[in-house]
Amino acid sequence: MFDSDNPIELAGTVTEWQYTNPHTFIILSVTDEAGNEVEWTLEGRSPSAIYRLGWTPESLQPGDEIIVTVRPLHSGEPGGNYSNIRWEDGTEIDPTAGRP
Repeated sequence: MFDSDNPIELAGTVTEWQYTNPHTFIILSVTDEAGNEVEWTLEGRSPSAIYRLGWTPESLQPGDEIIVTVRPLHSGEPGGNYSNIRWEDGTEIDPTAGRP
């Protein structure tokens, strides 16, 4: 389902942070090379798994500018599996430290 051999980096604006079972999702608005806004649906680990790392339903908010590593969908649709979430300046998000 996900292309693990060809990860990409996406920078965009969080539209929605879904902290739901069985997986978390980031809905990310990304400006493509043509200047169009494209909404990416990015699937992550379960809430119970990331809760142990400090993530909560409040860790991300609509309007947050982030960068993520994405293993894109093989279908070519704007979606994939996310990891390595960073703030727009490139610093890694530490959910245990709270919001900047």
